[in-house]
Amino acid sequence: MSINSDFSLHKWLEKSNGLVCLVFTDLVGSTSLLSEVGTVLYTDYRKAHLNRANQLRRKFGGILIDQTGDSLFIAFRSVMKSYAFAVGLFDNPGNINIKVRIGIHYGNVSADGSALAGRAVHYAARVMQQGKDAELWMSDSARNSLFHESPGLAESIKWNNTDECEFKGFEGKQRLWCVA
Repeated sequence: MSINSDFSLHKWLEKSNGLVCLVFTDLVGSTSLLSEVGTVLYTDYRKAHLNRANQLRRKFGGILIDQTGDSLFIAFRSVMKSYAFAVGLFDNPGNINIKVRIGIHYGNVSADGSALAGRAVHYAARVMQQGKDAELWMSDSARNSLFHESPGLAESIKWNNTDECEFKGFEGKQRLWCVA
């Protein structure tokens, strides 16, 4: 479901006490690709990508919070479902000519009209920004929550971690996990 006038983000959040999984996505090298293939073809690639993302978002029960350019911000009530969405989009972004980087974070947010607010939103965006190429990154809290929700799934994933991430506005080094 996406945000519309009949939808109350506040009520949706009440069911999870504001604790949700946040996913940010971004196309890798989109400006270069646009220059290479031209506006018409790039627009077709982008539409195919957005269609694929919306198909997966609906399948796994996510809500679209924001779409800016070729970036998406989606919320899920379950880390497992957000991970399934992310892997599905990562493996098939809708067109073979595009690649996506994805960041997943689990944290507490509040509704601000049709938007989400809170430090977790900023943190999730920084998790996605950790990806420099087609990469899928998870925060430590998202990974821990995945182990809680679905231990078998979490144990089956090959994880690479780093404790050296510094995020603007957040003190200290942050531990993130790249899904290999």
